[in-house]
Amino acid sequence: QGIWSNYRSSPWSAGYWHNINVQMNYWCSGVSNLSECFLPYCDYNQAYMASSKQHADEYIRKNYPRKMSSPGENGWIIGTGGWPYKIEGPGGHSGPGTGAFTSLLFWDYYDFTRDEEFLRNIGYPVLRGMSLFFSKTLIFTEGRYLVEISASPEQYGKDGQYHKTTGCAFDQQMVYENYRRTLEAAKILGIEEPLLDTLREQINLLDPVLIGKSGQVKEFREEEYYGDIGEYDHRHISHLAGMYPGTHINRETPEWLSAAEYTLKERGLGSTGWAIMHRLCLSARACNGNRTDELIAHFLKGHIPENLWDQHPPFQIDGNLGYVAGVAECLMQSQSGYIELLPALPESWKSGCFRGLVARGGFTVDCEYEAGRVKFLHILSPKGTTLKLKQKGLRYAEIKLSGKK
Repeated sequence: QGIWSNYRSSPWSAGYWHNINVQMNYWCSGVSNLSECFLPYCDYNQAYMASSKQHADEYIRKNYPRKMSSPGENGWIIGTGGWPYKIEGPGGHSGPGTGAFTSLLFWDYYDFTRDEEFLRNIGYPVLRGMSLFFSKTLIFTEGRYLVEISASPEQYGKDGQYHKTTGCAFDQQMVYENYRRTLEAAKILGIEEPLLDTLREQINLLDPVLIGKSGQVKEFREEEYYGDIGEYDHRHISHLAGMYPGTHINRETPEWLSAAEYTLKERGLGSTGWAIMHRLCLSARACNGNRTDELIAHFLKGHIPENLWDQHPPFQIDGNLGYVAGVAECLMQSQSGYIELLPALPESWKSGCFRGLVARGGFTVDCEYEAGRVKFLHILSPKGTTLKLKQKGLRYAEIKLSGKK
């Protein structure tokens, strides 16, 4: 709400909420060629880092005292709420996966810009610190490393209280994604240290995706059928965070993807602007153009008032920016190591164009298409990265590199 608030005490205290809202604000920054818009959050992260390290110290001292290192040497962690002069620690209605949900933004900044100086000085320390915290707090049980004090954001149990458990999908998936990116960043930077061996051991025993008896991605390990625990059509769909903004639920893991699609269908269209937009991004990752069309229509007809703000009383902008991310995801994807054009094109967008979208690797892409087929494509590679392109229905192509056929 920031400078627009006319309240002495603003609704929702004008906080920055880290169980999806802050993250969604930045999902579109890389792909829309506005990566610099993420840098103010980097400054904010550095401003609260001392407090978040204290939260990590307190959490480990209280719950895992035998794993406690010197103060400030236990990584960092945050909870949901943040304000200009305060940041919460983990707990309440969300598990510690909220921290990794945030740290992944720093990897994405690097992946879209390929700014190695940023990765070395800012991105890697953030990812490493989060991984260090998790490495001390996971428990080994029944052959798995699990987040012991775990919660899927804002889901209630049958007792009317936030459901606290061990190893819910949201936390396990976010730990998996953060470990993966930490290891990847270390390889790029040529870094080797003992912590990385711990991550390599734990990452393969995280069990980030479990499939239930309904064919669903299980939100909770103890869940059997979809909807056993929590609200059936809950606005959060946190147990698919490993599909978007994460990447390990994908077409290379068809069983997981099928279970995610079932979960998306059962969860419904969503009740708030940002919830609809997370479903949009997820449906685009599933390459379901018809569903993306339906979600966009639902969003624009029922959740955008006359002032164009995303509607979630009093108001938020996350849904507006999530919309940009979702539209871009329909037009171009690059999370699998290659660029794919028009992967989830809505039926109503049969012909069109886009200019200046950015793919991972730093590629800037212009595209024109007709009847769902690419007609013209221009790709600029300012970083000189090797281009990999996947394009269905390509019968003939004339390719020019630096003006030469």
